[in-house]
Amino acid sequence: MLADNLAERLKKGELIEEALSSHDWKDFERIVEEIFQFHGFATKRNFRFKNEKRYEIDIIAESDSVVFCVDCKRWGKGRYKHYALRKAAERQMERASKIASSKRTIPLIITLMDEQMQSQQVYFIPIWKLNEFLSCWEMYF
Repeated sequence: MLADNLAERLKKGELIEEALSSHDWKDFERIVEEIFQFHGFATKRNFRFKNEKRYEIDIIAESDSVVFCVDCKRWGKGRYKHYALRKAAERQMERASKIASSKRTIPLIITLMDEQMQSQQVYFIPIWKLNEFLSCWEMYF
């Protein structure tokens, strides 16, 4: 498992951002999915569906009461990154609103770095805070 390799690097004192920076975006999605599974969520990666148009969500993570629609952004530094993240949040909100579910649907963007981004409808969570968030997500909703 990718998580086992990552855990070894973290035990040696490496920061998660450093450990994941040597992996590609597919590995980043895979580790995010494994973290959700560790917390008991059923997951689907690269979930595609069609409504009025075609959509794809990086990860759908579902429990008895909620569906998280997860977009993974493993972006480095860049001049227009905050603008791009705001646009990504708008698209993620649209995709999440099109999911047909009787459960509460919550759009998330998981980032490699702590981006200090805020949105009223989409939650930005850096990868290093994901475990903590999933341990107590019910408190937020």
